[in-house]
Amino acid sequence: MGDVSALFACTKCHQKFPFGKLSGSQMQCSRCRKEGSKFLGPAVCTYCREEFSGVDAGSAICPKCQASVKQYGKPSACQICNVIAAFIGSKCKRCVVSEDKWGPPVTCDQCKQKCAFNRDEPSKRKVDKRILCWLCTIAYKRVLAKAKKKENDTHSAGNGIQSHKRRSEHSGHSITQPPRSSNQNSTGSPKKAKSSAQNLNKAATVSTDSTGNAYMHDMNIVLITQLRENVESLKKSLAAKEKELFDKERKMTDLKTLKMEMDKAHRDKISTMQANHTKVVEGLQRRNNELLKQVASLSKATKRGLINSAPGSRSGSPASRP
Repeated sequence: MGDVSALFACTKCHQKFPFGKLSGSQMQCSRCRKEGSKFLGPAVCTYCREEFSGVDAGSAICPKCQASVKQYGKPSACQICNVIAAFIGSKCKRCVVSEDKWGPPVTCDQCKQKCAFNRDEPSKRKVDKRILCWLCTIAYKRVLAKAKKKENDTHSAGNGIQSHKRRSEHSGHSITQPPRSSNQNSTGSPKKAKSSAQNLNKAATVSTDSTGNAYMHDMNIVLITQLRENVESLKKSLAAKEKELFDKERKMTDLKTLKMEMDKAHRDKISTMQANHTKVVEGLQRRNNELLKQVASLSKATKRGLINSAPGSRSGSPASRP
């Protein structure tokens, strides 16, 4: 059951594939992507979920949404219908127009979401007098059209078999079989009408479940597209943060290298200044020692000169001798 729940429908051929085998924005299988350039037919827009034709169906974006994307950028999810078609503000154009025309949104009878609008009676008659949102309305009409087409094909095939049978019976029993009366023909047509009405009623009852499945399919595509856009934006922000972090780390490395060079130059300068200071101090000390020696020798010579020149000394004059 896990493998079945992990399968997703292709938006073109509606066959189910694993999520990894579908394209990112188009949600198409590989075969439909190859045939997309050659196929010009109806396709469902990724954003507004409307069918469009006349252009390459592989693009999966209608011309209106392409013009809006070029003018306003990528849309966001509408706060009413959750369809990714809100190019301006928080509501899509469809919901804005419906809200102005029919009033505030009400609960949808099919998906039980508050995304439907209470329309007039002619619009309700087209969906069996029920209040449906836009996605459920499209899914209901699509399922009902398929049921009518299937019934018409079955009815035409049955008429072909009956006509062939009648021709064979008429050719074999043309003499013995009497012609049919108008009463018998008149009684056959109400039976056919009654059977067709019953088939339509059955198709209408079956279409409820099919509408729910189609709505869930559309909502899954909307949610997947929104999640993919969120992932892309997160990847871009993550890449920007990583680039910013890388720039900061490179700047920190450059600053560390500059600090190491400045510290080395400062240490070299300090060691050079210390060596020069030591040389200067040693030279001053030697000069001081030499000056001290000169002062000492000069002081001794001065003392001797004073002693020799003093009066009454023995060596002062020869008359003082006996």
